[in-house]
Amino acid sequence: MNRSRWVVPTFLIACSGTARPDKSPGTTSVDTVDSGTTDTVDWDAILASIGTTVVMPRFVDTTTAAHTLSAAAVDFCAAPDAAGLVATQDAWHGVMAVWKQGEPGQFGPVWMEPWRVGPKVDFWPARPDNIQELLEDDYAVDAESVAAMGGVHRGLPVLDWLLFAPGDDTLAAFTEAETAQRRCDYLVGLTGDVANQLQLLHDAWSPDGENWLANYTAPGPSHEYMSTREIMDEVVNRVIFSVENVRALKLGKPAGQDSGGTPQPGALESPQSGRTIENALDVLQGVDDRVRGDYAGVDGPGLLDAIPDADKRADITASYIAAYDAAVVAVSAIPAPLSETIYADPASVDVATEAVRDLQVVLQVDLAQALSVTIRFNDTDGD
Repeated sequence: MNRSRWVVPTFLIACSGTARPDKSPGTTSVDTVDSGTTDTVDWDAILASIGTTVVMPRFVDTTTAAHTLSAAAVDFCAAPDAAGLVATQDAWHGVMAVWKQGEPGQFGPVWMEPWRVGPKVDFWPARPDNIQELLEDDYAVDAESVAAMGGVHRGLPVLDWLLFAPGDDTLAAFTEAETAQRRCDYLVGLTGDVANQLQLLHDAWSPDGENWLANYTAPGPSHEYMSTREIMDEVVNRVIFSVENVRALKLGKPAGQDSGGTPQPGALESPQSGRTIENALDVLQGVDDRVRGDYAGVDGPGLLDAIPDADKRADITASYIAAYDAAVVAVSAIPAPLSETIYADPASVDVATEAVRDLQVVLQVDLAQALSVTIRFNDTDGD
């Protein structure tokens, strides 16, 4: 993903601006009086639970899925056939699902050097001309060589173009085309590089590695985030950014919502596989995991539980559930693939983006205000 800046809508900033209570790094609870039904909330415990229940398990699952994809590609290219192609495509879908679910938590090593894994794994939209140029070249395309390439030549979006050729031509592209062997070599190199990069990201967060997880479990002077307040601001902002990106980038931009109604097919994410709508739903699922604090059948406290005022917590929880469910229903109702719907039924995209906007308002106004979170500019779009 590129990181050009998207401005958070002004009306949302105006609604969510509140004074921030002081919270020193050592404080472990927030106690504010608003409606008279105030609880003492242990933010440290809530954030630690999100880190250990949602964040780290998903990094484990992402790494596992990436290595499964790499192995599938190696097996397929050893003897390309229809079954092997389907297995590799399914493995790619598996990585995409868990990676997109993790979008609401993409900060730190995803963008920071020396890791900067995000642009290496998910620079989108893909550049098909660059991909074709490399297929027709003789430059080495093993995992080590791919690791030295720029984002336009590596990552999951490039795999979307390799693994899902137009029509029913994908297997032929790996077996009959003039570039068939090189396509397989490139596939193996790309999937190996993705697995290596996601392993690096896992290790950066792991307590056995650089331990970025400690920013959730024990923020302080020895970590990137100095206090519980700082990491809470980060987590809430990333959740909001992700919802905005679903609305504006994954759905709205391809449908022409920022170009006078003219569809922009070049802005589609995962166009070859037709996975654009699934990507959006996966991101929303990742948002929900953090807001509720649950993942893979394990239930923990989430961001809603951090609201200290009990009455507000109940009201905002109800509003959030209604808005989230409505957004999921509306996005799911967009006919797939989005590459066709942006021409045939753009009204369905309009309905979905309005529902996602309603969800964004609940998070950016109601939740952020209740937690006294400072809203920042969105710097994680995929434009």
